[in-house]
Amino acid sequence: MKTLYLCLHIPGTYHDRSRQNKRGLRDALSAYGECRELDYLSISPGDLHGVLYAEIVAFQPDLLFTQIQGTDPLTADMLARLRADFPALRVVNWNGDVWDEHLTSTDMLAILRHVDVQLTVKATVLDTYAA
Repeated sequence: MKTLYLCLHIPGTYHDRSRQNKRGLRDALSAYGECRELDYLSISPGDLHGVLYAEIVAFQPDLLFTQIQGTDPLTADMLARLRADFPALRVVNWNGDVWDEHLTSTDMLAILRHVDVQLTVKATVLDTYAA
């Protein structure tokens, strides 16, 4: 299985340390096949769709594993366009946030409509997701 992992590293001073230390999920995904990591926050928002599109064409992943915890720069429209162009691509999002407004805002729910599986640490939002 090929996985394109859109990780979330803290921009700025601690970026390199974050990349080094946050390797557990990357290593776990690599146990099931090739895993490429792409720090989507390090890409200019205006270039993000083009970079993602090119990476999907070049790598041909089976799974897009995202770590979307906000509604920009990766938007619902951008995810919808990728899903339309790559219908066989499965999308799983991991959001470790605990704030309801970050998990169930109108804009976040719009993004999640283009995700096959949403992983969360907060069970109280599951009814909202099911609805």
